Amino acid sequence: MKCPCGTPELNKWLERVEKFNRESFSKFEEVLHKASVGPMWRRNERVADAVAQGLHKLDGDAYTLDAYCVMSNHVHTVFKPSLSERELREGFDEGGHLVFLSEHPGLRLSMFSIIPLRPG
Repeated sequence: MKCPCGTPELNKWLERVEKFNRESFSKFEEVLHKASVGPMWRRNERVADAVAQGLHKLDGDAYTLDAYCVMSNHVHTVFKPSLSERELREGFDEGGHLVFLSEHPGLRLSMFSIIPLRPG
C-alpha cells in the first residue's frame, strides 16, 4: 500500500505495516481453525442461518457476495464491493492509520479486515 502523498520513508513504513498485518492475520486465522474451545455459537444451525441471512442482507446493494463459509467461530467471505468511490473511501486517521469511510459500518469494518489479503 502506497500513500500518494507520502515520502519514501513513509511508504517503506506502510509496506512493513502491511507485511506485519498479513503475517498476523495468517497466524490468527490458523489459531481460529484449530480452536476447540471458546465461543462456537455458529455451530448452532439457527445462529449460522442468521449469520448467512445477515451476509445476504447487503448482497446486491453494498456488495456482490460470491461465496461464504460460516465456521464455528468465524466466517469467511468473498465479495466485491459495489459501492461507488464516494460511498466507500479509503483515508487515514489522525494517527496515520488506514481507515475506510462508508455509510455501511459493517462493510467498513469488513473492508478493513481484508486489507491483509489485498495484493501488494
